Amino acid sequence: MTDRSCKRFKDSIERLLTAALFVLLMTVCISSAAGTYAYAEDDEETEDNLLYITCTVDYDKAYEVLDMINSYRGSDLTMDSDLQEAALTRAVETILYFEHARPNGGKWNSQNARVKGENLGRGSGSASRLMDLWMDSPGHRENILRGSFNSIGVACVEYDDVYYWVQCFGYDEGDGGSRGETGVASVGIDLPSDDEYAIVHLSYTISQYMDGEYFESEDGDNPIHMDVGDSMDLGLIGDDWIEFDATKIKWKSSDESVATVDENGTLNILAPGEATITAASGNIERASFDLISNYNLKDVIIMDNLSKSPDIAERTYLEVPVIPALTVLSKFGPVLYGRDYTISYLSNKSDGTAKTVIRGVGDYRGIIEKEFKIAS
Repeated sequence: MTDRSCKRFKDSIERLLTAALFVLLMTVCISSAAGTYAYAEDDEETEDNLLYITCTVDYDKAYEVLDMINSYRGSDLTMDSDLQEAALTRAVETILYFEHARPNGGKWNSQNARVKGENLGRGSGSASRLMDLWMDSPGHRENILRGSFNSIGVACVEYDDVYYWVQCFGYDEGDGGSRGETGVASVGIDLPSDDEYAIVHLSYTISQYMDGEYFESEDGDNPIHMDVGDSMDLGLIGDDWIEFDATKIKWKSSDESVATVDENGTLNILAPGEATITAASGNIERASFDLISNYNLKDVIIMDNLSKSPDIAERTYLEVPVIPALTVLSKFGPVLYGRDYTISYLSNKSDGTAKTVIRGVGDYRGIIEKEFKIAS
């Protein structure tokens, strides 16, 4: 298990313990109209700079909370689409920053001017337990029972076995909301680049998985060395192994004749060369790594001209070094001695077991060793 895998496992255990043992709550309310706040958030006219977190959005638990709220109030709060959207965004934001402030530097109610109160909860997946705790907390209870509130948005999301809850309250009448189906969804949140004012700045890393295993280059992390024909699943992670939806990332290769990345984040190596792979959200570059690609000798056939097979036939020792004549064939095209490979010999000057060593050079890399017998 890699260091990163160990850290992720440890973090998952800690999250499970958090969910099992306690719930964190926070509440806030304003009594006047929301003001205007200066912070950076993308609008529909600009390229999408959001990063998307894949989580389970649980509408069933959210509406369970709504029913319990109205049973406590004795009057109905109406679900509202705008407040639902605000609550969902805030729930995902609290995965990164569990506070009444947004990771992008905006105030808790800056996403939508209709938001006038907010309750937060983190930990338990039980709606009834959350409601009991909220009602036992004076600030949360006050928001839930406040007579001036007429509408609400409730969101419940689960990420890495921890549940995040948000209630957004409003003065206006709600439009009835939209009850979606509980399931996995990608929710976008605004995480500015380092040169913008924000509360949360993450260090981003491009994760690399080959055949389901985390890839560790034998020559170090940067650049990584890959072979023509290889493919690798890429992802973007932030601090504490926060994973972002790779299909929502803008992937770019500096040389698409060498390597490409498709819409699912799959890296494909096409030819020998060098390239830089970049992950961005909109026009914000998040992370990059360099790669060097080569053909690999594992994809060639070493044919013995005497035996006409990949094996080397036994040779007779005639008191001169034994040098088998070999033919090297590659599925990638013609290969030339000196340009693409070299051949050397070990223990080939007397009776016994000798060895031929083929080394890749230039566009080829790798080593193939073959043994053969020498007899008098």
